Amino acid sequence: MRKPFSVWSLVFIVLGTLVLGINWAAADMMEPVVLLGLILLLVGIILSFLAFMRREEGVVKVISAAAFFIILFCLVWFEPMTLIYILTWLKTVF
Repeated sequence: MRKPFSVWSLVFIVLGTLVLGINWAAADMMEPVVLLGLILLLVGIILSFLAFMRREEGVVKVISAAAFFIILFCLVWFEPMTLIYILTWLKTVF
C-alpha cells in the first residue's frame, strides 16, 4: 500500500526538524548538517503542496505545511544568522 504525499511530507518535516535540532545542540555550526536539515524541510513542503494538488483527505497536509512555516519562523527568530551563514557557505563551496 502506498503512503500518501501528506504522510511523507510529515515524515520529512520531522526529520528536518530533528537534524536542525541536532545541529542546535552541538557546540559548533556543522554546515552539512544544517544544509541537510533545510533540504529535508524543503522536500517536506514540496510533498505537502503535492498533497494539496492531489486533494488528499485529512489534515496531515495542513499540519506539515504549517509546521514548515513555523519552524522556519523560529529558525529566523532565534538564529537569524544561520540562513546567511549557510548561503555564504554554499557560495564558497559552489
